[in-house]
Amino acid sequence: MLCESAPSIDAALLLEQHFRYSYDRPIRKLRHRLVVIPRAVHGAQVRGDFGVSVSEGDAKVTVELDGFANCVAHVEVDAVSSEIEFSVWATVVRRVACPNAEPASLIDDPRLVASTPLTAANAEIAEMGRRFAAGGEPPVAIAEMACHWSSRAISYGFGATDVHTSAAAALAEAPVSARTMRTSCWRCAGRLGSLPDMSLATSPERAPPTPGSRSWNTHPRAR
Repeated sequence: MLCESAPSIDAALLLEQHFRYSYDRPIRKLRHRLVVIPRAVHGAQVRGDFGVSVSEGDAKVTVELDGFANCVAHVEVDAVSSEIEFSVWATVVRRVACPNAEPASLIDDPRLVASTPLTAANAEIAEMGRRFAAGGEPPVAIAEMACHWSSRAISYGFGATDVHTSAAAALAEAPVSARTMRTSCWRCAGRLGSLPDMSLATSPERAPPTPGSRSWNTHPRAR
């Protein structure tokens, strides 16, 4: 969403981020998908130049846009002996008087509010979602109820789940991680009409990342 009415620039930034992955044994046919480059336009923020570098000289890097206009870097490396580093940089400017938000229509985008294989509710989660929505509470209150319920229903344990663990499986196993189950409960309540926007804010699988977030190292640059 690019604002055309105000070309003046409020701030210019150089963003830098570095990643290092270490392995206890040699790795072959390594594939990484990095969603760390700011989108071309994000509210009042406009990206300029950017670059991705990899410590392995034979690395193949390709950049493409996904369905949300996120800039995705795909990295392929034939072999890594013990560790690999990625460095990403981008220039961004913030335009004065431009809207600092995504379009409200995103709230109803089915790609953001529909369940995924990981967040699909089983009977127990669906029933809890109906209970949360039945009271007519505002969205934030329902989200707090979902957090409270999921934190009491499960416990945490290192390595108990991975990126393939569904909400239903997380509820059935203990200890587990709570985030996917909370998202499932929020989605369920949202489909009942009480949480039209919570999935957009909390989905670990579908929500577009916020470019220039606090995970970036930002350096003001003279204009």
